[in-house]
Amino acid sequence: SSNNSISYNTINVTSGAPGDGILLNADATANNLTYNKVFTTDNGIRLYTSVNNTIANGNITCTDDSCESIDIDNNANATLLNMTFNQSEIAWGTLGTKNNITIQWYVRANVSWDNGTVIQGAFVNISNATNPNPTATNRPMYSNLATDASGLTGWNLVTQFIGNNTFNNSFN
Repeated sequence: SSNNSISYNTINVTSGAPGDGILLNADATANNLTYNKVFTTDNGIRLYTSVNNTIANGNITCTDDSCESIDIDNNANATLLNMTFNQSEIAWGTLGTKNNITIQWYVRANVSWDNGTVIQGAFVNISNATNPNPTATNRPMYSNLATDASGLTGWNLVTQFIGNNTFNNSFN
């Protein structure tokens, strides 16, 4: 099924009842999963032949050592935005299939002196996984962001991780 929204659920998969907390299967595309909490002994979210899905503002908690937070297989992809889960618990599926996960966060910088006094008008540069090594010819993704009267920049979308079956690039 495609173009669905699944929001504000608490899902529990308990021991002795294997299964996926959330399964997007059989060409499920362009679905939005937001504010879901998954507690599981198996797979938190399984993506199988499922593309262009966004999973945001939730968390996945594995309660068993053999659990996978994300199980992605058979040419699936998804963007995870502001998701809390153990990133070492990603199962990449069958070799030879093109699976991809992009992990993104909304971030902002807080600039202050050692004594806690905020600094208004400070300039901040933010880089991400698509631009890890800023140089004179390779600028940060966000340059010269000025802090406001509270010492904060505005919110910015950055990519922490881009991964697939053969290449994983993480910039924490």
